[in-house]
Amino acid sequence: MKETAILLNGPISNDSRVIKTIKSLMGKMNITLFYLDGNPNKDAEIFNSIHVKLISFKRKNNLKIKLLKHSFFCREFDYFKSKIIDTNIKYDYIWANDLPLLKVACQTALKLNSKVIYDSHEIYIETINQFFPVNSSFIKRTIFNSLIKIMRIHGEINEKKFIKKTHAFITVNESILNLFNQKHKLPYHHKSIMNVPYLNETKNNNEVKDFRALFDWKKDDKIILYQGFLNMGRGLEILIKSMSFLEQKYKLIILGNGPIKNNLEKMCNDLDLNNQIKFMGVIPNKDLISYTKGADLGINLLEELNLSKAMASPNKLFEYIHADIPVLCSKSIENNRFIKKFPLGQLVQNHPKDVAKGIKNVVNSSFEESLFISAKNEYSWEKQEASILELFD
Repeated sequence: MKETAILLNGPISNDSRVIKTIKSLMGKMNITLFYLDGNPNKDAEIFNSIHVKLISFKRKNNLKIKLLKHSFFCREFDYFKSKIIDTNIKYDYIWANDLPLLKVACQTALKLNSKVIYDSHEIYIETINQFFPVNSSFIKRTIFNSLIKIMRIHGEINEKKFIKKTHAFITVNESILNLFNQKHKLPYHHKSIMNVPYLNETKNNNEVKDFRALFDWKKDDKIILYQGFLNMGRGLEILIKSMSFLEQKYKLIILGNGPIKNNLEKMCNDLDLNNQIKFMGVIPNKDLISYTKGADLGINLLEELNLSKAMASPNKLFEYIHADIPVLCSKSIENNRFIKKFPLGQLVQNHPKDVAKGIKNVVNSSFEESLFISAKNEYSWEKQEASILELFD
C-alpha cells in the first residue's frame, strides 16, 4: 500500500478540508499527518482508521521562528523535514497544505524520492496583509508595510521555484486555479477541488440546535448565523453594525474564534446589542451541521482586502446550503457565480444598511426545496472525491 505524508501548519480538529481529504484517501493508502498543536489520541477519533497515523508537535515560538514567520516564512517549518525522515517510512507522496509548507515538502521529497502535491487553500501571498493590525501608529505601519513587502517577494520566489517541482497542484475554485495557471507553468495534474460538505453526512444528520430555547428567545424570532474564523476581511464589523438597523426579533449567532473577537464583543457592548448577538465560540466540526440547521439565514460577507479575499469561495457558503438555509452574500466572483446558478439567497453591498435590508428580504422569502437539493448534489464532497484520487498515479 502506498504511503502519503500530509503536512499541516496548524491543528486538525477544525480543518474540514484536510479532514475530508484524509478520509477520502485512508484505506486506499497509508496516511501520516504531521501537524501542530494537536492531541493525537483525541484527534484519532476523527478518522478511526488503522491507516491514519498522527504526529503532532507544539508550535515553536522561539525568537528565530518569530522572525521567520514575519519575514522569510517559507523557512518557518524547515524542522518538519527531520520529523518526516525520522519515521523511516518511504513516502510515495508528500502533500503540502499551503505555501509555508511547500518548500520543506519539496526538499524532503527530493531526499525520499517522493512526489509532491501542493494544495493551495487560498492565494497565500495575497493574504499576508491580514497578518498585521490595520490600526497602528505611523512607525509601526511603516515597519509592517516593509515586512509585507519582504514576505510577498520571498513567497513569490519560493512559490515560483518549487511549484515546478510538484507532481500535482490543486486549489479551491476555478477562479484561483486560472490565476495560478496564468502566473506559473502548473504541473500536468492541476484542478480545483472545492471545500464542500459531504452530501450523506448532512442528509443523515437530523439534529437541530434550538437557539430560541437556549437563549429564551421568542418562537417568531429570526436566527441569523455566522460561522468561521473571526478576523479581518469577513464583514463582521459591518454585520454587527447592521443589527442596529433591525428590530429585536432579529438575532445573530456568531460561531468561531479569532484575533478580532474581543473587538467585536466590545462593539456589541458599545452598540447595546448584547441581547441580539451571542458569541458561542468554536464548535467541533462533527456538531457544526446541527448548529447551522438551527438558523434561518447564513452570512457570507467578504471584504476585498486583497485578491485572495476577492476570489474566495468560503466553505461556509456551502455548509449553509447543505443545512437547507438561504444565504446573504457580498458581491464577489464566486458568490455571484453561485447565486446566479442557484438563487438561494441574495447578494448585497458591504454596507450595514444594505446588509440589514438583505437580511429582512431573505428571512421573509421562501425558496424551493428542489433548488436546495440540486445545489447540494452539485457542491458535495462525494463529487470532488474522484478528482482527488486521480492525482495519485
